[in-house]
Amino acid sequence: MSEGPLEAVREDGQVVWTQWCRPQEQALAGRQAGTDLGLASSLFGHAAARYDHSRPLPVHAHVRVGRDTADLTGLRVLLTADLLTRLAELGGLQVLITRAFTGDPAGQGAVERAATALGIHPPSLAAPLGTPPGKPVGMHVADDGAVGESDLGRIMIRVAPARLALDAHAARAATDLFGDHDPMAVRLALMSFPRHQIAELTAGVLASALETLGQWRRSVAGWAEYPSHAIPEWIAAAVRAAFGYVGIASALDLLDALTVDETLPPGARFETFAYTDRILGLDLARDIGR
Repeated sequence: MSEGPLEAVREDGQVVWTQWCRPQEQALAGRQAGTDLGLASSLFGHAAARYDHSRPLPVHAHVRVGRDTADLTGLRVLLTADLLTRLAELGGLQVLITRAFTGDPAGQGAVERAATALGIHPPSLAAPLGTPPGKPVGMHVADDGAVGESDLGRIMIRVAPARLALDAHAARAATDLFGDHDPMAVRLALMSFPRHQIAELTAGVLASALETLGQWRRSVAGWAEYPSHAIPEWIAAAVRAAFGYVGIASALDLLDALTVDETLPPGARFETFAYTDRILGLDLARDIGR
């Protein structure tokens, strides 16, 4: 089966957003057609079926840390686990978040401080440094080399390495992962890369993320002045398709397209951004009323 597109198609048939995906991702997204906007039921359906919904769904983050403070891979692992958690909670699931660190203790502290700055959910449980993952249940998030599939044998979400580029070091303190860079811009920049691709956060990438963040916040504040409007089904379908395989970068592309689509009522755009921000965690409503 060849690659195929996920599309946002308005009622008039015009395609306003297209994202190409791999066959397995297209199939997963396709299973969501005709459902409500609750995303986690389809994304977590195969995992949640193993659990009583009155019990938490475990999400385990496996983080390797070192002394290189330009390495953001561990932070990217925690961010991905945070996005999974937000998706699950939005779908009504309880989540038990655990973290297992291996490597340098000083590096662990830097990653945890950065995670707090990025608004990442704190763990329900934190294993001591070097603790093995334990019983392989639930969903696991790790970088490409942190945990072998034979070690877990369950649902695994892998992320590629992430790094702060040399030209972005000037604003970085020696003990911090991203120093004076705006934490929400860093969060947006990390999410802008598909999780299977290496994320190199250059000064240009971070500046672009900061500019986009400001534009979206100003737009949301402006749209908030208009009457509320239901999210059209074609947008809901596109959101399900993008988030349905944890395609966060695809969802960001969709929001970019909606920002300039003047055919869409402002109230509908507000509701779309407000809903998706419950997953993205970018505080897009911050400027309302200012």
